[in-house]
Amino acid sequence: SMTLSECKAFSQNQRFDVTALVDSVDTARKVNDTRQVVNIILVDGSADKEGKTQEATISFFMNTPVTQADAATMDILQQASGGREAVSLFGLQGKKQGEGYSFETSKEFFVDKASGERASALALVSETLHATPKNMRDIIAINTSHRDYEAEEGSEIFCRLLSDLKTDTA
Repeated sequence: SMTLSECKAFSQNQRFDVTALVDSVDTARKVNDTRQVVNIILVDGSADKEGKTQEATISFFMNTPVTQADAATMDILQQASGGREAVSLFGLQGKKQGEGYSFETSKEFFVDKASGERASALALVSETLHATPKNMRDIIAINTSHRDYEAEEGSEIFCRLLSDLKTDTA
């Protein structure tokens, strides 16, 4: 699996796997009537050139109502949140967007408790990584799924264009 700092080298859309600590799991937000999304903050001990800890936000999309598989995934992530136990996330998608990146789950995404040397190494430094202040972290993902369009006012131009579309063509 890759480190979070290695994800910064993406120059195009790419699928990848990562082993990391779950720093936090946000509350689910509604996307539409059948989907919701949860942001998962990951840290893995890798650092940028300035020594800042790498942090990435992964958007985990799931069905509404929550399926048994999604509930099991959320259970693993919430149990790992802020703790010593690392998780391995498989089937993530990294998308280059401007100067940053968007990371989200693919249809083939799954998560499991990590084991091996990397998991053991992360467990040893977990307290330090979780305690790292935000100003000492390099946030490498831009979360594009958090924009609330309901709170934005429509413009008159856009409304005028929409009214032109509803005329009869018969």
